[in-house]
Amino acid sequence: MVNGRPTKNGKGPKTTLLVASPALLTQWKSEIELHTDASKVRIKIMRYGAGTRLDSTNANEILAGHDIILTTYTEIMKSYPKNEPPIQCQTAQQKIDWWEEVFRTQRGPLHRMMFLRVVLDEAQAIKNHMSRTSIACRALMAHHKWALSGTPILNSLVELYPYFKFLDVPHTGSFKIFKHNYCEGKSVENTERLLVRLSQFMIRRTHADEMFGAPILKLPQADQTTYWCEFNSVERRIYDIVRTRFAKCINMWAREGTLDKSYSNALV
Repeated sequence: MVNGRPTKNGKGPKTTLLVASPALLTQWKSEIELHTDASKVRIKIMRYGAGTRLDSTNANEILAGHDIILTTYTEIMKSYPKNEPPIQCQTAQQKIDWWEEVFRTQRGPLHRMMFLRVVLDEAQAIKNHMSRTSIACRALMAHHKWALSGTPILNSLVELYPYFKFLDVPHTGSFKIFKHNYCEGKSVENTERLLVRLSQFMIRRTHADEMFGAPILKLPQADQTTYWCEFNSVERRIYDIVRTRFAKCINMWAREGTLDKSYSNALV
């Protein structure tokens, strides 16, 4: 973010929008201050949210005067109007015309501005492509877009679709087309196509990766400790009931040959 800043007199946007949970935004601000020399770099940071939300005709100019805007997914959703056409809009064209006018007049400052860069931290927040949060994030405008996540896929490959749309990956198409091209069945061709496409824009990091000859992340050695709990009569009874229920479910799935598909529910 520092090295990639445009020149002082350069044209185009200079602001980075960083979206994360409130707790992570505090951490981001601390890390930015820790790893940059504010007296030399002079990075202007703004926390955009309750109490600092802009309601001004000069909102874009105020935002553009900062290098980094820190905000939450909730604020992104609030900046994006609800797409609920009135009952008098009957035809598809009427709904399109209505939405274009609503979006033009009612969108918030975050959706009026062209950013240099938009960064989504914990980007799995947009995994449901039908959610308002996902739709609002995909509507943000920027020259460059990043999506950071330790768990990009929680359930199935179709959850990659919002990332493709947010990152403006070419030839993504509609959800139906994406699902057909990359996710349907167990086609080797679909899998290879998805891997090739991901390799073009995804950077994957593990604990074993190094930077400048040192591990990116140093974790303490894993340690296992066993704690024995003494149940009273009521706790023992509840434990036995739950244990029996789990055993019946697992045995049933094993008999039906669906245990592999039900592993995520086996201990719930």
